[in-house]
Amino acid sequence: MPMHLLVDLAGFSVDSLSSNRRYHLRRSQRQVTCVQITGPGPLESGGYEVFLSAQERTRNPYRTARSKAEFLAEMEWYTSRPSAIVLAGLVDDRIGGWIAGYAVDGTAYIEIVDLATEALSTQIGTGLHFAFVEACRRSPGIREVAHSPHIPEDTALVVFKEGIGFPVVNVPSKAWLLPVADTLVRWRKPFLHYRLTGKLTPKG
Repeated sequence: MPMHLLVDLAGFSVDSLSSNRRYHLRRSQRQVTCVQITGPGPLESGGYEVFLSAQERTRNPYRTARSKAEFLAEMEWYTSRPSAIVLAGLVDDRIGGWIAGYAVDGTAYIEIVDLATEALSTQIGTGLHFAFVEACRRSPGIREVAHSPHIPEDTALVVFKEGIGFPVVNVPSKAWLLPVADTLVRWRKPFLHYRLTGKLTPKG
C-alpha cells in the first residue's frame, strides 16, 4: 500500500523539510502559535466556522458538513481519547486551524487537518504538521508517522506532503480481488486500484 510515511521519526528535524518548506515554517512560526487542545471548549468560538471554511475549500468526502453541536461533540470525543492529540494554530489569538491524530503500536496517524482559508497565507499548515511530528518525537514508543495513502492525482498535495518530510513508502499489505473485479476496478478506477495494490496502470 503506497502511503506518505515518515519512517525515521528519531532523525526528523528542520533539515528534513525541503528548502521551500523550511522558509514556510519560519514564516508560520512568526505568525502562528501552536497549542494543544484537551477539550472542545476552545473550539466553541470560531471552531465550527474554521471547519466549514476548510470543507468548502477541500470538499473532503470524509469530513461531511454537520451542525455546530455535532461538530463539537465529535471534537469532544476526539480530545477525550488517551491515544489522540489535537493541536490548534492561533493567528492573532484566534483559531485558524488544527491537526489531529492518534497512535497505535508505535505508529502515529494524522487523521484530521482543518485549516481556515483566510489563515493559509500564514503557512499554518506547515507549522501544524511540524508541531505534530515534534509532539510524536517526544512521545515514548512512537517510531513513525503516517499521513494517508498516496494520492498521485492530487499533485499539489503530494508535493506538500513530501516537502514536509512524508515521502511515499510502499507498506507491505495484502489485497485480493476476484479477477473480474480486479480488471473492472483497474480500468474504471485506476487510482483506487493503485491505492489497493500499489500498481498504477498505464491509463492511470
